[in-house]
Order: sequence, then structure tokens, then C-alpha cells
Amino acid sequence: PERSIDLQFEGPDERDWVDATLVVVSNNPYQLRRFSGAGTRPRLNTGRLGILATRIRGSRDLAKLVTLTTLGQSRRFRGLFDWSCPTFEVRSGASVPVGLDGEALLLAPPLRFVSLPCVLRVRVPQHASGVSPAAAAVALTRADLTALLRIAVGKPCAAAPAA
Repeated sequence: PERSIDLQFEGPDERDWVDATLVVVSNNPYQLRRFSGAGTRPRLNTGRLGILATRIRGSRDLAKLVTLTTLGQSRRFRGLFDWSCPTFEVRSGASVPVGLDGEALLLAPPLRFVSLPCVLRVRVPQHASGVSPAAAAVALTRADLTALLRIAVGKPCAAAPAA
């Protein structure tokens, strides 16, 4: 039997969520609207948390989300919701597995998040373009796009050539 994820929180419409597959909480909202710079944060001092929650019902939904995100169209996925708020709390009946700055942890609920504006100071070079170098380095090949589209429509993708 498939184990459900036990996460409860209040969504942007003040309704309780009990069926999220994934919840991402960031210090300041991530930019998700344009392919260029997707997954970056234009500001770090807004005093708001970025919340991203998904409802994924199976492998087809997951493939569709990955494909749309790769194309910079994640907002077209009907199971993706993002909003910002100054505080956020996640409740659960059990310890919650989390990823925190690359570390895998198991935390006791409730998990309370608060953004503290202007606590972090970041220095960037004067010639910085405003988009992180990691975002500018994203390369989407025709083969990758084809494979993602095949997965999204439920077809098996061709085996990768041996290196």
C-alpha cells in the first residue's frame, strides 16, 4: 500500500490543505514565471516567505509538471500553487522529512517558518546581470525536450545511447 504524506497547512485562500505531495518554503519567493531565471529569487529582503505546494496524483502528473517547468510554463500545471506570506506553519501527525540547505533531516512538527527582513546581507558584483549564473547555464536540448514530452503523454522514452 502507498503511504500518504501527512502534511497539513493553511493555503493562500485560508483553506486547510491535507493532500500536498510536496511543499517548498523559501526565504523570499522564487521567480517561476519566465524560463530565464526560473528558480531564482530577484530579492532576498522582502520579509516574505515563498510557498510552493503541489498536488500530484501519479507519474503522468509528475511528468507533466517537469515538462511544463522545463519549458517555463509551470503555472499551466493545475496542481501547482504558489503564494507568499510572512509566516507559515506545517502540521503533521509524525516527524516530517525535510531537505534543508542540502541536508536531509527529520523534524518534529509543527514546523514554523518566519522571514526576517534585512537579516542577510548579500554582495553581488556591479556587472551582475540580475539573473543567477546557474539560471543562465540551463541548456534544454531537443532530445531532452522530446523525452519529456513523451513522458508527459504517457509514452515510454527511447533508451539513452551508451556513453
